[in-house]
Amino acid sequence: MNDPNLDEITSSAPSNEEAQPYKDIMIRKNWLPLPPFVQRIRLRFGDDADGDPVVWVILSIKDDLSKTEEEIAELSKLKDRFRDDIIEANTGRWPFTRIEDDKIGPVFGGTA
Repeated sequence: MNDPNLDEITSSAPSNEEAQPYKDIMIRKNWLPLPPFVQRIRLRFGDDADGDPVVWVILSIKDDLSKTEEEIAELSKLKDRFRDDIIEANTGRWPFTRIEDDKIGPVFGGTA
């Protein structure tokens, strides 16, 4: 399935083959289209401090988002949903999720 919103997903995976299972999860679990306040999703691949494979799901939000309690709650639910979907898919990488504002950096983050 080709969805134009997949262009909003960038990845640091060494190969497209490594990123593809995560893009498949996004399609299967209806992550797309992204909510209007999320500019893009970035996937960053690496290892944690113990050397175990991880994936960081970074949601980049619009810098003009007012960040009301309701918006933060919605972002938190979205972040948790993405993390839970990756855990359920058993990809072999532990998911970490983070919300970032493109201008000021991390807004709030978390781990699975």
